[in-house]
Amino acid sequence: MRPTTLKTIILLCFILIFNSCSVLIVEENDVSNLSENYFICDSVESTPILYNLIWDPDENDSVMIKVSGPPCSYVGYESGWLKTKDIQINLDAKKSDQLLLKLRFGYSSKNGYQIRYNVLIDGIRLMERECFVEKDNRNIFTEYVDRVFLPLFRLDKFTLLGGTKKICNDFPLKDISFLPHTIDSLDGLNSCSIRDYFTISVKSNHAKISLYDKFSNEDVGIKVEARVNDFSRYQLLLLEPYNSEIPDTVIIAFQNYDFVNQCKMYVTNSCLQSKPLKRIKIRLEKSEIYPGDTINVSIHYIDDTGKELSFDSTARFEAGLVSGCESALVLNNKGEMKKYFEEICEPIRLVILDSVPWDVDNNIQLHIGYLPKDDEE
Repeated sequence: MRPTTLKTIILLCFILIFNSCSVLIVEENDVSNLSENYFICDSVESTPILYNLIWDPDENDSVMIKVSGPPCSYVGYESGWLKTKDIQINLDAKKSDQLLLKLRFGYSSKNGYQIRYNVLIDGIRLMERECFVEKDNRNIFTEYVDRVFLPLFRLDKFTLLGGTKKICNDFPLKDISFLPHTIDSLDGLNSCSIRDYFTISVKSNHAKISLYDKFSNEDVGIKVEARVNDFSRYQLLLLEPYNSEIPDTVIIAFQNYDFVNQCKMYVTNSCLQSKPLKRIKIRLEKSEIYPGDTINVSIHYIDDTGKELSFDSTARFEAGLVSGCESALVLNNKGEMKKYFEEICEPIRLVILDSVPWDVDNNIQLHIGYLPKDDEE
């Protein structure tokens, strides 16, 4: 008798659908649209977060607090209705790049609430806010939402995710995507902690560019100083139309003392001539999966006539677990097993762990994206 089965429902689609105890294969043709932390499922042992809220409730007032993180961060908290003036919530943020805070205030005769809150990570204060939340007279509840960008607990280096990025006249804003890699200790050369600040700077030969802060919605110039994972706040902004037929190279540098890492973007006057990326189709060799199984993942693309074809041996992909990170690993052709590969070639396999933790969400979602060659971009 085999162990309890992990039944799989194989769905080829363009959206994420959560199915209990299922493996979901997601087609994704354009990896440049992915968040820089989309695949990060490995985690340090803990990343302690302390959330403090101070407000001025009347006797009958109450507030409900919900805190959530991205997939694979395992951050999720929702309180009941709280009436105390000083509220503290302890969380383990693991490797979240950000937290979404939602406050819901019960209906009151007051015009609103004066609130003050802060977030600390490992005892270090990340942010502090003080504001007046005006009552929403159209609803029985008044909601307040904020987003907190978190620094990674430990960081060693950055790797540009997905290769070359282009910024065009028609799309003057572009995310600066890079993937942080963690280390086990802070003893190594050029290792960084959340106490460290980095300078992010951009420069180009001809294009008028700047950094854009998504959090404050404003142009912040060509240089900013930020803690490690605040980098996700910034985009590259094209200030003026770029009219030259020759692409201009933009250098984005992250610098902390002797630690320097650079990535490149290209500014062009048009991206209309770019070739479309291949439409891919993904299949598993099995429809029923057991703990300890290794499953082959086949990847094909659809040509202009609708015919399904195999990729050549040089094709490169990006592959990683979006959820179910404690239940499986991705195996490459070199025998390496990880939860995420920035670049991987076929054959690609999915390994279900021998001891699947059934007390956690067993939705296993594998995401594979095709990395275009230079002549396809």
